[in-house]
Amino acid sequence: MSEFYHTTPKDKRPAVFGMTASPVNLKGMVQEDCAIKIRNLESKLDSIVCTVKDRRELEKHVPMPLEIIVQYDKAAVLWSLHEQIKQMEVEVEQAAHSSSRKSKWQFMGARDAGSKDELRLVYGVSERTESDGAANLIQKLRAINYALGELGQWCAYKVAHSFLTALQNDERANYQLDVKFQESYLQKVVALLQCQLSEGAVNDGGKNGADVHSFDAQSVEEIEEGELPNSHGRWH
Repeated sequence: MSEFYHTTPKDKRPAVFGMTASPVNLKGMVQEDCAIKIRNLESKLDSIVCTVKDRRELEKHVPMPLEIIVQYDKAAVLWSLHEQIKQMEVEVEQAAHSSSRKSKWQFMGARDAGSKDELRLVYGVSERTESDGAANLIQKLRAINYALGELGQWCAYKVAHSFLTALQNDERANYQLDVKFQESYLQKVVALLQCQLSEGAVNDGGKNGADVHSFDAQSVEEIEEGELPNSHGRWH
């Protein structure tokens, strides 16, 4: 505008109709600030601002969306989920360490016996162990935990579900131990984060303290994807 429009003679300027967000419908805005903002807008755009005199008249024809606030004990729920996923990381590291030691003893036994076939099986592509997928799985668990802390339980569930889906679509899932190992833990995480939230499902305030483990045993198929558990929400 300042480089081309304002430098053009007024009789040669094109007529422009523009729409913008209200410069006055902002939090903490006072009447004096509104007047200044409107004048600045008119000067910058070489325009005349037109709007309704009474906003209530506008809302009769363009009603604002109805907002529903869901309150829940976020700290307690997320802390419990964080701890359970961290515990899975520890289990993965322990399982990987145990698998690595087992592979080492298999290698030593095969080496001493001079069995080339055994060496090929232990270190061949078809015989990858849990330890081979541990580092990758731990990265995924940490990514899920990060999403849980930054974006909440539903987004963390979607991240975990996408990891699991990608793994199940891997053709190696039927015979590679490291892929099966990752799949088993991701299924646990998905079941843990699987949730159900329906309007009016929980009206009793005493249910806030519901045990977050109560839905661990539910299969992924029993609850609709992306819903939150009844024990995690309270409608007001």
